[in-house]
Amino acid sequence: MAVSRMSGLASGMDIDTMVKNMMSAQRKPVDKMLQQKQILQWQRDDYREMNTKISAYRTNKLSNYRLESTFSVKKAEVSGSTDSLSATPTGDAEVGATTIKVTKLATSASNSSSSNIKVADATLDIDATLGMQDINLAGDFTKTNGVFDKMSFKINGTEITVDPSVDSFNDVIKRINSKTNVTALFDSVSGKVSLSAKNTGATNISADGKITNMDKIQLDDVKGDFLSNIFKVKKEDGKAADKAVFSINGLETTRDSNTFTVNGLKLTLKSPTTEAGALISVQTDVDKIVENVKSFITDYNEILKAVNDKNSEARYRDYTPLTTEQKADMKEADITLWETKAKSGLLKSDSILTAASTSMRFDTSTPVSTGSKYNSLTSLGISTGAYNEQGKLYLDDENKLRAALEADPESVKNIFTSVGDRTKKSTMGVAQRLYSDLEKTISSFKQKAGFPSAYDSSDLDNSLLGAQLYRLNREITSNNDRLKIVENRYYNQFSAMESAINKYNQQSSYISQNFGTNS
Repeated sequence: MAVSRMSGLASGMDIDTMVKNMMSAQRKPVDKMLQQKQILQWQRDDYREMNTKISAYRTNKLSNYRLESTFSVKKAEVSGSTDSLSATPTGDAEVGATTIKVTKLATSASNSSSSNIKVADATLDIDATLGMQDINLAGDFTKTNGVFDKMSFKINGTEITVDPSVDSFNDVIKRINSKTNVTALFDSVSGKVSLSAKNTGATNISADGKITNMDKIQLDDVKGDFLSNIFKVKKEDGKAADKAVFSINGLETTRDSNTFTVNGLKLTLKSPTTEAGALISVQTDVDKIVENVKSFITDYNEILKAVNDKNSEARYRDYTPLTTEQKADMKEADITLWETKAKSGLLKSDSILTAASTSMRFDTSTPVSTGSKYNSLTSLGISTGAYNEQGKLYLDDENKLRAALEADPESVKNIFTSVGDRTKKSTMGVAQRLYSDLEKTISSFKQKAGFPSAYDSSDLDNSLLGAQLYRLNREITSNNDRLKIVENRYYNQFSAMESAINKYNQQSSYISQNFGTNS
């Protein structure tokens, strides 16, 4: 029921201002709850921001430092017939020398037009409709009731259909390239079509997987004679595929492809070698591993600093969240400065951040059971800074790290990547420990503040802060309902007073007019 609000004409009072002032005191408990709600929302935002940072570090960076390949990088140097092949070692490549002698490269099965497909002095527009071109190609197409008949052919078992009234020469070429395991191209200078298997060696399997071990491209005209008369490609002219023939450390062998991996070496054959062959020397890539260690230190220091900075951020308790009335009297710049102070330090000395910082420092300082004298970051020349730097890592002695990589690269790798037993930290590598412990940190963040991408509604947020916000919102709503009742009561009381005064004034005026003293 709407309350009639009077302006105070009878009493001369500013009733709205009086009610507003009276309600100001009544609203203080609600204002405090709104400020508490704002603090909880800011805290939730801080937790989610830290969750996002740590999750990104763990997923995008730390994951790479858990991989053996990051700290077992190899490099290969080729001598002798250096132009005949390239070699790229994988993490499984063994340090040592390998001799390769290439006799013959793998080739693709192929075929091509036996003659120029163009008619002399005629123009061939590869993008124009086949049946409409003035090159006498139309004479090779048949018509039924004035409409060009469709033609079809098979390449390695895959059927291609051609409609001369719709398709261009280029359409047919593209269809072959997209649907078959053969690459087709047209050379406008020679006027010929080339067909080449996409795979080298005798492994040209058809698209339906039914034809195997073909050493030549299989061609068949199904309806019409498109291949033989238009492309002018003859089955008997096809060239067979061939395997690559080479020896590795004296062992003669073959491959269907010129690119393959042997003993951890990815090889690409380019041409036959000399009689002496090519010598591939595989060594530990110390420079690259040192670079990766430096990157690990940089990335670790960045996330540790983010945790420590947020955990030690100054708290300004005199700067509470501003109420709507307070903001109305302030400039925008002043509001921003005030809220920057109010938001600061909301996670100061937080238990989750403290635990994360402690576990990270423990993970990097505890030795790893490698069975070698190289069993810790310290043994690699890596140290922590001063006490006030809160666990920051430094590569103090790069020569010490390089010496360890030369003497015992396996132990250096294990210091970072050893999987070990998750119940025994001493058996796990540093990166593995960090990855495991930060998973617990992320889980704690989610329990406290929900997912970083969660819909920002307290009634849909099941986290601890979400539950607090839900209860607080209900309390705020309940109190606002009570305030409306109180405000309406004040206006009703003033309204009654105005009515009484107005009635009194009317009576006084009546008496004065009818019973007043005659002059």
